[in-house]
Amino acid sequence: MPDSRASSFLQMIRRSQRGRLKIYLGYGPGVGKTYQMLSEAHRLRADGIDVVVGVVETHGRAATAGLLDGLEILPRRRVEYHGIAVDEMDAGAILTRRPEVVLVDELAHTNVPGSRNAKRYEDVREILAAGIHVIATLNVQHLESLYNTVEELIGVKVRERLPDALVVISLVYTAGYAAPTAETSGRLRRDAVDLARDALRVRPGEAEASGLLGLLLLTEARQSTRLDPAGELVDLATADRTAWDRALIAEGESLATRALQGGIGRFALQAGISGLHDIAPTWESTDWPAIARLYDGLVAVWPSPSARLARLVARGYSPTVGPESARLELDADDGLFDGVLAAQAFAARAEMDVRCGDELAGRADYAEALAREMDAAARRYLQRRLDALG
Repeated sequence: MPDSRASSFLQMIRRSQRGRLKIYLGYGPGVGKTYQMLSEAHRLRADGIDVVVGVVETHGRAATAGLLDGLEILPRRRVEYHGIAVDEMDAGAILTRRPEVVLVDELAHTNVPGSRNAKRYEDVREILAAGIHVIATLNVQHLESLYNTVEELIGVKVRERLPDALVVISLVYTAGYAAPTAETSGRLRRDAVDLARDALRVRPGEAEASGLLGLLLLTEARQSTRLDPAGELVDLATADRTAWDRALIAEGESLATRALQGGIGRFALQAGISGLHDIAPTWESTDWPAIARLYDGLVAVWPSPSARLARLVARGYSPTVGPESARLELDADDGLFDGVLAAQAFAARAEMDVRCGDELAGRADYAEALAREMDAAARRYLQRRLDALG
């Protein structure tokens, strides 16, 4: 890699408060992706950057293995699956260690069933959200849109694949949603919506393309009420629903319905959930049983920590389950309290505590959420919730 690109990534690391992802992309195995990644790690380390190895596969190549010398290698997590011991990357250890940069080989890798996330790229998403920069490797045949072409060219069926365009568009919107300035937020969100419209034009019959655009429009419809005049966070329960964009809701709801009729993929289900929130005239009239059922489906196809937590919140509001049972289910999902969503998990449990009549536990859980939350606006919101308990 040219030195200018290495210098640019170094400057990005030093400026950024959020994790950045850099990928060495190759057309196949053995082209030097891991070697270049390790070489860059040594350059960053020489510049005083705290770099660790999360997972690297040398595949017996001596030159590549030699580049591991001098780098800190985090222990892997050993998991037994069908009587076989498997060593997986330990995302929890990376989050605890909190290096500036972590190396992650083979981004499209499928984790052993029962792991924190189903896919390694989902682990990376958590790591990036925690403010840790990631350098990763990926082969083009693992991209969802290219695997058929690669299979035809080289005669190899690729089973581990990484969703590409639609996931990238959703990440652009998410980045805009969390952007620190209104200008940057608006630009990224608009760009994501435009890209989602382009994706649907290219793939007019694809349910997930309809679902993604529907999800973004339904989320965008509520954007104007996300903050109060003082710039403080407003939750969905107290948002002024009369200010929501009805045209966007109508278009988004139509797309969500079409998506759910065509499949039960991640974006179709998320769009359905968002649509049910948007069409409810009040918080109290929200169809929580239907939302909880959609979350059941979402967790089945996309068992990410955020989906698991949101499902439990929905079950807590559903009269068919309730806060007591949902709190027990939340306590049983230990992983939610360890990762990047720990603050949200404690806040969700605090809400369940209060609704169960246990304000003492609610105060304790809000305090735990505050101790783990890094975002200033979210901390102020949690403090207000805690203060309201007296």
